[in-house]
Amino acid sequence: MPETPGLAAAQQRELQGVSRGKNVCVVAGCEREAGRPGSARGMCNLHYSRWQRGAALTAPAQVLCATSGPCLFPSCEHIVKAKGYCGGHYSQLRRGQALRALYTDTPKAIRKVEQKARIKAQRAIPEVKARANERRRAKTRARWGLPPEASWEEVLRAIRGPGGTPYKNPKGYMMINIRLPSGRRTQRGEHQVVMEKHLNRPLLKGEVVHHKNRVRTDNRIENLELCYRAQPPGGRVTDLLKYAREILARYKDEEWLLT
Repeated sequence: MPETPGLAAAQQRELQGVSRGKNVCVVAGCEREAGRPGSARGMCNLHYSRWQRGAALTAPAQVLCATSGPCLFPSCEHIVKAKGYCGGHYSQLRRGQALRALYTDTPKAIRKVEQKARIKAQRAIPEVKARANERRRAKTRARWGLPPEASWEEVLRAIRGPGGTPYKNPKGYMMINIRLPSGRRTQRGEHQVVMEKHLNRPLLKGEVVHHKNRVRTDNRIENLELCYRAQPPGGRVTDLLKYAREILARYKDEEWLLT
């Protein structure tokens, strides 16, 4: 076992009558309760653990088990998280860094927080919010080529268009928002909508619209052709005849497709 620095002097003080009290750690400057007599050499559990590791016992032991209240770091008002320190200072302690003021506690960070709070409070004023909304709407009217006196309903109609504004999906097809007769809005491919308007009917099950030049954004009717995806399950004559009858029955009223 290593020698106990400071322990002999403390015991000598007790022999001279300068007793520090019963069941109190014998290390100078420590007021913690000592362990069971004969088991911890008269030291508290913290100093006895330090003595076993060979650490110095001259510094008084700090109480590092606080679980509430402010951080032990001076001028830090954050709530304790572990070993008496807040989360930021405990992280510095674990990394072996010198404890320093957190960035959120610096004057620069405090000024930023106060500035954001002032801006947020100012934007919450009804008059300021109304002026900001009007500036945004004026920019939107100018972007869509509408006069400044145009109502917001006219702006929305210009943005959405008769069937919505097309946009490109990740697969490269132009999609469009349309409103169903039930009132529900849904998304359809623009090439499908163009073909349905040309056929004057909705697409049937198994029908797909193909781009002739393979450019998925070119949705002119001259570039679109109607294809049928379904195929007979086998090559038997009975299957082929059944398939042919289904095709003829499906498109009997659309002879113009043969031209």
